[in-house]
Amino acid sequence: GFPQFIRGYEANSFFNSTTNGLSSNGFSIDQLIGNRIAIANFEIRLPFTGPEKLSVIPSKMLFSEVNLFFDAGLAWNEGDKVSFSNQVQKIGTDINNEPVYSTTSRIPALSAGISARVNVFGYLVLEPYLAFPFTRTDVKLPIFGLTFAPGW
Repeated sequence: GFPQFIRGYEANSFFNSTTNGLSSNGFSIDQLIGNRIAIANFEIRLPFTGPEKLSVIPSKMLFSEVNLFFDAGLAWNEGDKVSFSNQVQKIGTDINNEPVYSTTSRIPALSAGISARVNVFGYLVLEPYLAFPFTRTDVKLPIFGLTFAPGW
């Protein structure tokens, strides 16, 4: 649920969902909780403002960049079954004929999108982003977020 790990999977975006945080593929906020994690991030960065030879717009005070990103992550506990598929293991249905998903089946969280980083006088980095969370089927539009980071 931390945007500095995988963008588009913040805890508040699950609870604001119209489906009570459960995707049609069984992915919920519980998939982000575990005592083991694996995270991979890939970014293509374009310096936007900053040093004259490196950036599109030269600036001596404002440093920023535009990024295209792909994030992937997985959280699990000992004994959980990790599956590299797009659906949590379904174990049956409840009395209302709603699907019931395994609590020990884990699938990776994947997202891609665009972001911008702005260095605020060397003290704080602001990163607004627009993420397309691939694993979540409970959201139809991209998720907008803002990350505060202590360094570049």
